[in-house]
Amino acid sequence: MGNKIYRKIIEKHLKRSLEPWEIVHHIDGNHFNNDIKNLRIVTFKEHIQIHQIMNRTKVKFKNNAETEDKINTLKKEIETLKQVNQDFIEFIETMKEQIVWNNTLVNDYNIANSMALNNLHRVLGIEREQVTTFSKIKNFGELTNK
Repeated sequence: MGNKIYRKIIEKHLKRSLEPWEIVHHIDGNHFNNDIKNLRIVTFKEHIQIHQIMNRTKVKFKNNAETEDKINTLKKEIETLKQVNQDFIEFIETMKEQIVWNNTLVNDYNIANSMALNNLHRVLGIEREQVTTFSKIKNFGELTNK
């Protein structure tokens, strides 16, 4: 309890430590409003009574409109971030599919190339190493004249 910011603020203002039985009440009900004018020291019993009265009379934050605006802005930002996150997830999934597709194409190409080289060395009656060399030669005549 002693590590709560509003307790530290009122202790600094009073220039003394609060007793454990001393409760810090936020007058406007907004626990984020730690202005010294919004803080009041009460007993536990007084604090309960204050909140009972506040609940009966439906006392809200004095800056209710401002707070509602902030809440609505944050809700919109959260929704935007959710959408950005969803878009990013979809992008990643698309990229994963593309990578799988590209890997499949490369694999298919390598298999087809290997089969073509095997067939070529059988058809031409030359060694496999020469076929590999052939695949790098631009002029077919260089191979047949050897």
